[in-house]
Amino acid sequence: MNTFEESVSERNRTFRRTNRAKERMLRDWRTSVTRLPKGVEHKKDERHFGPRTKRGHYEYTEWAYEHVLPAFQRVAERKESMLTIARDLGFERETSLRTALQNRWWTGYRVRDKKRIVTYDKMGNKIVSPRQQHENPIEQATNLSGLIDNQLFPGEPNEPLVPVKLFNTVQDVLKANKEHHSHNDSNTQEFLGTDFLRCGICGSKILLKYDRRRGQPAVYVCSSYQKNWMRKKRGEKAISCGFKRLRAIAVDQAITKAATVYLTDIPFLTETISKAQSSDEAQARQQDLVWQSGGWMRR
Repeated sequence: MNTFEESVSERNRTFRRTNRAKERMLRDWRTSVTRLPKGVEHKKDERHFGPRTKRGHYEYTEWAYEHVLPAFQRVAERKESMLTIARDLGFERETSLRTALQNRWWTGYRVRDKKRIVTYDKMGNKIVSPRQQHENPIEQATNLSGLIDNQLFPGEPNEPLVPVKLFNTVQDVLKANKEHHSHNDSNTQEFLGTDFLRCGICGSKILLKYDRRRGQPAVYVCSSYQKNWMRKKRGEKAISCGFKRLRAIAVDQAITKAATVYLTDIPFLTETISKAQSSDEAQARQQDLVWQSGGWMRR
């Protein structure tokens, strides 16, 4: 038991030493010990620091110049949708493009302000917490920012991929889109059944599930599956709706066909309009319009 307790203590001490060493390395912008975004590459300076060094400088790859920079320029022009730009430039989906546009690496800064805590249950399964604010945030200018005159690496890139003014303009565009454009205005605008279909089993709203990462077709799903997922995550009993996924293209074709049949049937339209006009709701609205027009005439 003493040996076991000592091994646990030594493992904890090793963990703390490793984290302290990693934190010291993170404070040096020349050292890269974390994952870099696609489009940024770290070049080690073995000439000055030896073959086992982790120090060096950063460079933008061809992918950044061919995909990221045109994305910033096209989004700032506000002539195309985010979905169109993501498709043309080869991003996996619109969310990937938005995430890339918010990365400070394109202005030469590396930022660490969020963290996740990883724990394990009794069976050894990993439990990852939601992202939360880091107690020791980092915001450093690298050699790509244009603010550091690095004399150790002559001739290295010293200008950001995206100017600060262009970066701030794109952030304003993303903020405006988030406030004024819904999901229906972006990803789901090309499908007819969004925003009005209801599940015939439980009555919940029907949502569009569209994943282009693996070439999956668009499908309509019942929103109750999300509630069941949240119940399972909380450890509660999930209630299955039983709604089967429907191909969005097939459903839209059926909607178009039915609308064509009904809208070209004159007797059906006449009867439908007469019924709608004789309903209590239509009569109440008609009275409101008459009262409002009369009040306007009195004024």
